[in-house]
Amino acid sequence: MQLDTFYYGKIPLILNGTKQEVLDFTATEVQIEAAFEMFRQFPTIESFTLIINNTDICSDAIEKVINPKTYLFDKLDEFKLIDKSGFRGLFGVFLGFFKNLRNIKKLTFDTQDRNILVILEECLPKMRNLEEICLTSKLPNSVKRFEIIKKLVKGLKKLTIPAELVTIAEKIFDIQVEIVEIQP
Repeated sequence: MQLDTFYYGKIPLILNGTKQEVLDFTATEVQIEAAFEMFRQFPTIESFTLIINNTDICSDAIEKVINPKTYLFDKLDEFKLIDKSGFRGLFGVFLGFFKNLRNIKKLTFDTQDRNILVILEECLPKMRNLEEICLTSKLPNSVKRFEIIKKLVKGLKKLTIPAELVTIAEKIFDIQVEIVEIQP
């Protein structure tokens, strides 16, 4: 099939019969299989945002897609997770996926999920090139979150967090780590 023009949402995939470079991509949890196919077809993607909505999903089906080790995401520089699920534990369904993000430099977890500590402990050791982290979580145990990050991310240069946690983070991290408050 020869397509002259083809879009995925607003993203042009084919223009004038020529496959385009895709640098930025967003998908939801129900589009996870399509997201994997996008990375197969467009290995140029540098930034990926995954939005987890308040959807009744079959976690077994998602885990079958995301848990096997893959190298699809090796060129990915930035990953953002926006958790709108409202369900405690849904965030953890994606742990296998997070472990495949080995080469990312910038990680954003926009979540209030109570499982954030486990996720950080499991996935940060796999993310060996991480330089920037943005965490929106205001849940208790911020000291523990920061200690996990300090221990597991040796090359961290920048940490972006809620304003009320900046003073706590500054006491934990070395001066080499820039602590920045999230801008509204």
